[in-house]
Amino acid sequence: MPLALPDATAAPLTGPDASAAAIQQIAGTEAIFTTTTPAVQSVTPGTITGPVTAPTPPLTVIESPATAPLAPAVSNPNPIVLENEKPGTLQSVWQVDPGEDSPNLEGFTTSMSTNVGDAVNFKIDNTTGNSSYTISIYRLGYYGGDGATLVTTLQHTNAVTQPTAITDPSTGEVDAGNWSVTDSWQVPTTATSGVYVANVTQGNQVFQIPFVVRNNASTSDIVFQTSDETWQAYNGWGGANLYGGDGPSNPPPTPGGEASPGAAFAVSYNRPIVTRDGGGLYAGPQDTLFGAEYSAIYWLEENGYDLHDSYFYSDSMNDLPLLEQVTHPVVVDPDPRLHEEAKRRGWKEISLR
Repeated sequence: MPLALPDATAAPLTGPDASAAAIQQIAGTEAIFTTTTPAVQSVTPGTITGPVTAPTPPLTVIESPATAPLAPAVSNPNPIVLENEKPGTLQSVWQVDPGEDSPNLEGFTTSMSTNVGDAVNFKIDNTTGNSSYTISIYRLGYYGGDGATLVTTLQHTNAVTQPTAITDPSTGEVDAGNWSVTDSWQVPTTATSGVYVANVTQGNQVFQIPFVVRNNASTSDIVFQTSDETWQAYNGWGGANLYGGDGPSNPPPTPGGEASPGAAFAVSYNRPIVTRDGGGLYAGPQDTLFGAEYSAIYWLEENGYDLHDSYFYSDSMNDLPLLEQVTHPVVVDPDPRLHEEAKRRGWKEISLR
């Protein structure tokens, strides 16, 4: 659901160009992570419904008497800096490569983002034949170059049979909201806000679920907005995404047309995300958390969010109005039109590929 602090409004998604994560400056001292999840858990075409690092004061040495102790150093209060002092988990352990998500062990969270102190509820469909599995929860960041740290592990032992997801033939929407909650994680009130992933594992089978932990009570210099609407727009789980599949769309063929026969008119958040595995027309890693967003998270947390002005990062011409509003517009692996516009305006262009 959308964060109350601050409000996040996503640019309309009108074509196969995926919008990159947005970074904005607001007042305060702690990083808040937001999502663009709409109040109604569905997406329709065109209407897809840290802090500055404080320097550590130098030690004061009192020369007389000679035995006087040094004054204690003041620790860095930046929660992102403190969080990234924790030991990381090797990327070979937590990372799930494109195409490696198991079709026999799938799931999602009932909400894209959860406030600290509340519960993250998982709906898992386990058809592996073994009722036991584990859910390893990681927070993404820098962590000395490992990119994530293990937060906790949940154990599941009882068998749960999930019903067939609900399909709306008129729109092509497939909704697995009728699945039962199988597992829950009570987020500690001391948890650091950020983007998390849950690796559901049974033997050599794994499925990765992204979600956000937010802190409604905190303020921040920077807000990082995930493009989860884009993840779901390209997500073809159930048969169709907004660009093609086995949905009801049947437009006449047009050169360069965005809609294709079989596109859905609406897609649901209540589905496992298989976008990174190529599950859906045009879908791929570029349309997921591990496109531009993860690289941005890694870089921001590596540098302790030491940014003094407002920034907005995008790869799509759709975000031009937001790029025009900030102090530092940055285009990231842009589409051809945005590349030309950035070149004309002298905007910075970077690549995270």
